[in-house]
Amino acid sequence: MKTVVVAGATGAVGIEAARLVAARPELRGIALARRDAPLPPGIAPRRFAYDDPAAYDALFAEVPADVLLIALGTTIAKAGSAEAFNRVDRDYPLALIEALRRARPDAVVGLVSAAGTAGGGNLYYRAKAAVEAGLGASGLRHAILRPSLLIAERAELRPGERLALALLAPPYLAFARHLAPRSRAVWRYAPVAAGRVAAALLHHTLDDPPPAAGRIVEGLELHAAPAPVGRRAA
Repeated sequence: MKTVVVAGATGAVGIEAARLVAARPELRGIALARRDAPLPPGIAPRRFAYDDPAAYDALFAEVPADVLLIALGTTIAKAGSAEAFNRVDRDYPLALIEALRRARPDAVVGLVSAAGTAGGGNLYYRAKAAVEAGLGASGLRHAILRPSLLIAERAELRPGERLALALLAPPYLAFARHLAPRSRAVWRYAPVAAGRVAAALLHHTLDDPPPAAGRIVEGLELHAAPAPVGRRAA
């Protein structure tokens, strides 16, 4: 039985990933959370102090993680400052990766990053790029997923994101499917359902493990991932 640790299991992609892990009897799922939160049945919650440097080595000393799925993320508005944003989107993932490298160098990491990360740019993309670079330098086998705008039902209010989804997602996807079905450039920025990203996360870490050099999944490859069972795929 493989042990899968999910970091960020209360977010849009993380909750879907936790649900898919729980649905597979050959997997033992553990979700990291700073506070009590609703999780799918079959996932073991573990309170985790992300701000405690000692917590990371202790985690992997106690949990024999075969796969680590990282779907951590916040927004500037929710974090309150650039420093707090970087702590969640950059520092926590990097600390998890480094602790896993020390404890389980044969483990596999699945990272949810973002489309456009390779180009650098603003604070958001710089944080994602730093995590991608750290993961690549770790020597751990890994799959990096770069979704564009996520199609998801969120508990928190994100008016700008909801407006973009309502106005842009349907025509963009229709254009991509009918006029540019094989265009990597077009599909790189196509909105994608959180459930499909979660399904791709499991597929590329468990069902089709990445090579030693790692794998980047975006655009067409991300949209071609197996559709999540019982969820809308886009």
